[in-house]
Amino acid sequence: MLEKQVLSYTEHLVERGPYHIYAREYPGEEPAIVLMHGFPDNLHLYDRLLPWLITSRRVVTFDFLGWGESDKPAGYPYTAANQVGDLDAVIEQLHLQQVVLVAHDASGPPTIDWALAHANRVAALVLLNTYYCAMPRLRPPEAILLFSTPLVRNVARAVSKAFHNWLFRKLYWWQVGRFMREAADREEVLPLLYRQFAATPSAQPAFFRLNEDLLSTVRDRTKRIPQMKAFRPPVRIIFGASDPYLNAGVARRFHELFPTSELFLLPGARHYVQIDEPEQVAQLLLSTPLADRARVLLPLSQYPTSVLPQQKGSIMSTSIASKPALIPAAEWFGGGRRVPYDPDRHRVLTAHDDMSTPHLMVFERVVGAPIMDAEGRWMTLLPGFPDGSYGYAYVNALLGDELVPRLYLEYVGQGDSDKPRDYAYSTIERADLVEAQWQAHEVRRTFVVAFDYSSLVVLELLARQEERLGRGEPLATRIESVFIANGGLFADAHSHPWQSTPLLKTPLGALSMQFAQRSPALFARIMRTANMFSPGYGVTATELREEYDAITRRDGAAFLHYGARFVDEHQAYATRWDLARLYHALSGSVGFCIAGSTEDPYEPRQIAAARTRLGAAGLDIRMFPGGHLTTSEHPDLLAAVIHERALAWLHP
Repeated sequence: MLEKQVLSYTEHLVERGPYHIYAREYPGEEPAIVLMHGFPDNLHLYDRLLPWLITSRRVVTFDFLGWGESDKPAGYPYTAANQVGDLDAVIEQLHLQQVVLVAHDASGPPTIDWALAHANRVAALVLLNTYYCAMPRLRPPEAILLFSTPLVRNVARAVSKAFHNWLFRKLYWWQVGRFMREAADREEVLPLLYRQFAATPSAQPAFFRLNEDLLSTVRDRTKRIPQMKAFRPPVRIIFGASDPYLNAGVARRFHELFPTSELFLLPGARHYVQIDEPEQVAQLLLSTPLADRARVLLPLSQYPTSVLPQQKGSIMSTSIASKPALIPAAEWFGGGRRVPYDPDRHRVLTAHDDMSTPHLMVFERVVGAPIMDAEGRWMTLLPGFPDGSYGYAYVNALLGDELVPRLYLEYVGQGDSDKPRDYAYSTIERADLVEAQWQAHEVRRTFVVAFDYSSLVVLELLARQEERLGRGEPLATRIESVFIANGGLFADAHSHPWQSTPLLKTPLGALSMQFAQRSPALFARIMRTANMFSPGYGVTATELREEYDAITRRDGAAFLHYGARFVDEHQAYATRWDLARLYHALSGSVGFCIAGSTEDPYEPRQIAAARTRLGAAGLDIRMFPGGHLTTSEHPDLLAAVIHERALAWLHP
């Protein structure tokens, strides 16, 4: 948190006919960021956000007519249409050229109206828990419903103003209090925002009139959906995910309507997202792509530490350029090789070994030459369930050749590795394979990336490292940093849907996999119903066909039955594979970072548990948008975190 500070700004009284709009201008680089409030608040809504912005950008805040320090003319038609004029007056009289427009709540209609009419002057449009047109999930707050419903609103106004506005004040305190997460914030912010209602003249007429205008505004703006779909400047949607009113469903609908949009859902943040998560909102604002500027993958220092962007392919992915073109499974496996592995001796065989002894063939893919790092430093990327190393295909393409050497492993039972039916599949044997691969490649120091069930492999490897250090043994390979995404971290926090791994490990699951092995259509149906992807992602038939190719190689669908018991293993090794225990034991010598996804139905409780148990201890916790398979939905974001963590490891 930033320390409270006195911010330097220039005050302006912007002329609006015979009236004046109060505005504040903070100096900085162009394009200017224009922050707009909704109702029932004013420019103080952004007080927590401003310290994170003004060190780098020109920022303008203002009170719409009828609010805050602006004039409050009696009988004035306070409507969304007239607020468009307020915004235009501020932009013109402060000589703003290209602008980043930031709308919250009721400022959505005037902001979007102005943007649609002046698209050539919009550097970017940012939407914070706002509304515009009719949407299925749109739900007005209780007080807004009361004061906007015809007939009811007339009674509500009269009753609320009785006893010197006592009931109005109580209702305001209750309703607006629900917009913030923290009690301490409510104690500080509510009196500040309510002061305009207790003043003379009061903001109450503007509040009543804008409520009266609300339904017709939403109805009228619904006719402008074609203009929204034709809007081309960048749009960034940043919503508090815990807002029950202007909620995640509203955010996703905006995401559908604006073709260039990116969607960010901030877990735990409510309607006043800029108060609940000011640092994250500021970082997302400052990293917003701007019109007429090339879009690049941003360094992770410009993204919030707990949320990353949710962008658009069908409904969510990236602006397509951020995700490479389709990478066929055959192409991925063609870039690697199968090597002989003896699971009994836990070693990768070489030309000097007796190949007549029983062994298996396992797939590996190495990027870069080992001689590129004389210290024996490698990145190790461990696969997820169910698509194995192929899940990293897009991440690998985005990482390029800078971070090498990289070792992508394939466990027995996955991808292009052998898949014996009578094999003792387990996390322990997977960890044995990883150590054998490290020995074969002479890996001395490593940064380990683990996705999905490989989290347990990492935890086992860390437990072994802890034991060896405790015995004073030298480490053949030292794990120096780990990044775990969408995986199990605590045995008591798994919550897999019944139709996924719980069903797969049953005889019925085994039978279904036998049929899926022979039927791409059935496989695709199972993948869709297993909720591996977020509802808005819209996975294509072509993508599912490549997943089918990767998973069913060498009769591989059967492995999904054998491999689905890893949650049971975690419960059996609950203490040994407990992230909190290992973090406290090793965090002085190992860098830890974990990540979850906002719509992951498999491990949502893991991140919540990590925040509770390790947040205060300083664990680096990130959140991705979308569903469980971040490797498919947002490989650019996953690659960006890997890139950032790798650089931190290489250059501490």
